[in-house]
Amino acid sequence: MADADLSQAVDVDLDSDDVVTVETLNDEIADLIDDQTDLNHDYVVGDVSGCRDSNGHVHFDLVFGDASIHCVLFGFRRSQTTVEPEAEMQVAVRGELSFYEPQGSCSILVTDVVDMGESEYSQIYAENKQLLAEDGLLSDGRKQPLPELPETIGP
Repeated sequence: MADADLSQAVDVDLDSDDVVTVETLNDEIADLIDDQTDLNHDYVVGDVSGCRDSNGHVHFDLVFGDASIHCVLFGFRRSQTTVEPEAEMQVAVRGELSFYEPQGSCSILVTDVVDMGESEYSQIYAENKQLLAEDGLLSDGRKQPLPELPETIGP
């Protein structure tokens, strides 16, 4: 790919002529992602996680199974979407894949959000809560009062 670009680095024998900086590698990755038409999908489905507002933009992770990808809904697009992502939602997002070179991270720049219902995590949580309630483990009668002054804290 790239030739050595470490002309200002300390003279160290790396046993290779193919040495690049992080900046060069990230430039190459960005070029690959930008040129990949196979990575353009109509929608990507997953659970919303870590949703937060930052300077008018909504940042969140889209999670499915053991995989996740960062998403950004820019402020100027918020009013154009019918649904705003929130925790415990499963959504389908439309957008452009973007590689942020300075941090070496890939994100979806969201242009549309479709609500697909409760997230998988919410469904599992509700099922577990129901099972515990059926066993009586969440009833008020099983709860122990907290001591006024604890004798020990920790193990």
